[in-house]
Amino acid sequence: MEVCLTESLKNFFKDDLEQFEIKLEEISRRNIDIPSIVIQIKRCCYQILEKNLWQLSYKVFTYEFHKFREENNFPINKGSSVAYNHYVSQFNETTISVWFEKYPVYYELIKNSVKNLLEYLTDVINNYYKDYTLLEDAFLSKNTRIEQVYPMDSDPHNGGRIVLCFVDSNSQRIIYKPRSLTVDKLVREIFQDALNIENTLGFIPVPLSLDCEGYGWQEYIEKSHVNHCELDKSYFNLGYCSAVFSCLGAVDLHDENIIFNKNRPYFIDLETVFQPANKRVIKNLVDTVNEMLLNSIVTTTIMPSKLSVFPHDILIGGINTLFPQETNEKVFRLKDFGTDGMDIVKETIKSTKQSTSFLFDSARDIRPLEFQTEFIAGYEKGYYKVLQSKNQIKRVVSEGDCILRVVLRPTTQYYLLIDACLYPENLTSLESINNNVLNYIKSSKIFTSDLDTQNIISEEKDMLISGDIPYFYIKYDSNYLETFSGFQSRCFEMSPKENLLNRLDKSSEKQLSLDKRFIAEGFSYIRMVESRFRNDLKNTEKNSPLFNKLLDSLESLDTNYMIDFLLENSIKTKNEEKMGWLTGIYGNTTLSYNSIMQVSFFDSAGILFVFEHIKNKKYTKKIISAFSELQKILDSNENGSSDSIISGKNSLLFLKGYKDQRIPEMEESLISNKSNLYANDLFLQPIGVSHVLSTFSCSNFELMKSQLKSIDYVNSDFKKFGIAHGKLGIKWAEFRLNQKLNNFEQSDLIFQSVLEMMAEVKKVENGWCNGSSGLLMVLYEMARRLNKRIDLFEFARNCTEIDDYDDYLEIDLSVCHGVAGKVQSLLFVYAITDDKRFLDLANKYWKKVFVIAKKNGYYTGEKSRDYLLGYFLGWSGIIDTAILLKNYNKGEKSYIPLNLSSESYQKELFNIK
Repeated sequence: MEVCLTESLKNFFKDDLEQFEIKLEEISRRNIDIPSIVIQIKRCCYQILEKNLWQLSYKVFTYEFHKFREENNFPINKGSSVAYNHYVSQFNETTISVWFEKYPVYYELIKNSVKNLLEYLTDVINNYYKDYTLLEDAFLSKNTRIEQVYPMDSDPHNGGRIVLCFVDSNSQRIIYKPRSLTVDKLVREIFQDALNIENTLGFIPVPLSLDCEGYGWQEYIEKSHVNHCELDKSYFNLGYCSAVFSCLGAVDLHDENIIFNKNRPYFIDLETVFQPANKRVIKNLVDTVNEMLLNSIVTTTIMPSKLSVFPHDILIGGINTLFPQETNEKVFRLKDFGTDGMDIVKETIKSTKQSTSFLFDSARDIRPLEFQTEFIAGYEKGYYKVLQSKNQIKRVVSEGDCILRVVLRPTTQYYLLIDACLYPENLTSLESINNNVLNYIKSSKIFTSDLDTQNIISEEKDMLISGDIPYFYIKYDSNYLETFSGFQSRCFEMSPKENLLNRLDKSSEKQLSLDKRFIAEGFSYIRMVESRFRNDLKNTEKNSPLFNKLLDSLESLDTNYMIDFLLENSIKTKNEEKMGWLTGIYGNTTLSYNSIMQVSFFDSAGILFVFEHIKNKKYTKKIISAFSELQKILDSNENGSSDSIISGKNSLLFLKGYKDQRIPEMEESLISNKSNLYANDLFLQPIGVSHVLSTFSCSNFELMKSQLKSIDYVNSDFKKFGIAHGKLGIKWAEFRLNQKLNNFEQSDLIFQSVLEMMAEVKKVENGWCNGSSGLLMVLYEMARRLNKRIDLFEFARNCTEIDDYDDYLEIDLSVCHGVAGKVQSLLFVYAITDDKRFLDLANKYWKKVFVIAKKNGYYTGEKSRDYLLGYFLGWSGIIDTAILLKNYNKGEKSYIPLNLSSESYQKELFNIK
């Protein structure tokens, strides 16, 4: 049917096609000295035309077929093709004429599609003859002929114009692009003239371009196989080039924009690489952190990300896993085609995303994780080269000129809109297509200072109605958004040129330090995908080399390097009064890299304790100053009223006030909380706040009494065993509240019931938040408060048992449910009992796990994630535990954050006067 329909449409436009062919012959005769490409252009024309006509028509065909079937009393039957064959047999130009009368918009779409394609290819053949001498000099061998012209897989813009590939008799290819190539030339000049990259890498990573005002010719980069022995050089080169693009503020460089020819990465389709922007006022720490994120490698999309326009479990990036990533998508498709039951249905299908930058000789080469070291080495070298060459780059950038495309919304959205427009009920009139589809277009999320939203949407509608993917552009030194129809609107405060220079100015060694952690985060995203397919990750793949020295310092308790590491990754306001961190994304979130609002005890705020434990008031002051600012933001945010003692506003109040006798703001949060939920979760519910407040000497007595009533084991639903989200946490809170209220008999009963919980530990984990190490801490606190003697050293030893001979055992180093949490529990018990066995056990266990971590690999709270900096999940909690261990080894009983109590409470427990 596809052939029947497209042939009928071609016959309908027979005169136009004949005139087109005559015109091609005339142009060729005028250029008799140049090898003709008339036949090749004709073939290309019909290849494109047939595809376009079918895509624009199959919905109308399906609808009209079913009308015919109903009128002739044929049943819906996917097991029969009687009605279908009958309909096809009488299909001709008359059928098309009837369609055009019924669906005027469809007629306009088809007519414009044919007209635009013929005009475009006429321009192409004219440009070929006009530029032939230049093409011979730049791309073609002498006396060769063009054997083939074919369409590339590109989006149609500005009258259906797409990218074409010319192939000569020597199989050499040239790309014809229906857009200005000035930006490609500018980027090439930066690499060639400002950075002299050929002397460093031996090649220029941007194809040679011939710009011809509005269109251009470009060198075709052959994607070639990469040998395993060349992969280290491939990733070094990619890292070097990535640093340059990052410093220039480049965007949209995912795997489709990077082609490897042997070990050389080439960057193609650079029409969106530089963008305009609006000026950002840096008023506070959040603005500063956001600015550092926006100035990082993350915005290039070279590092893999979960983008909101793709299914969330698909990574998009220049560096990516080579394994297929499957996800479910809802699509409309033609089902049971060729039968009497054919229909267009909405189905959930499995779609696959696979990285396309490399070709490999063998499956063993599909290992990007092995080459993080080389990528980082290249990135550092490239970044330092940019820092050394800023003046040369500024000269090229300042003298340059180009045109850039501005993408207002994802291309996938435009395709969905065009797809919706092509349903027959929408093709009867422009009013129908607008009312049913296009009037639902919302304004773009792009941030502009003076955006004429309605006019821009109107431009988008006009282009979509003509079957085009909307195309907006901006001149290099302009603030105006434009289209080729003459539309103009001043939408941006900074031109692409200004933005580029601004971004270049902001490149710095500090930014480089942050970028390296983002690189580790990106490789961890890849590791998480690859772990679904592989169980044979090498040590070089399991962890980033960035953390090797940190691992050594933790093992040896070298606190100087640990502190330097945290400071290197910190972000300070310009006046250096406030300090914060981007601690990294965890959990199944739709975000990548953007952890700006992860500010709590659980995340970056917990880093306060690191500086408290080394008695550095200078930095504790900066961190606490940041709290005040962030509290205001959390107050204005819907999530800011979090009941949690480890996250949100209450956790910040606790950190600020843990040395005080009372925290009135936390009490207020309990009083204002109107929920009557039963206490199930110490971490997430108000019971956790009560639990902590009960350790402050001057907390409201009546409030504690009312909070005790929320504990109801009959109606509670405990999902887990431990402190976090489990029964143990609630028992712990119940004990403290009863102690606070002088209910000593009840306290004793609770203690006995928790002792009985020891029988369950074989069935659970042995971390602090989720198992036996947490139980150890709770029991010793209860015993101390009740003046009871217990000896659980053997139990503690069991908590720290580890199989030295398990070569697949990766070590969880985290505070929450890993090594650091267990050690804090052991130190807590030692502080209460002065039993040196527990301190010795903590030291032995600490040393042992780092030996295994170096051998087998590790993570910082979640499998495959080694980049997290937070307290409960991340390096800062691990570092703080190392500092605590060192302090206790020196005889200093420091405050233990995981006990979730006031400083005065712990001093009483530890018998510190």
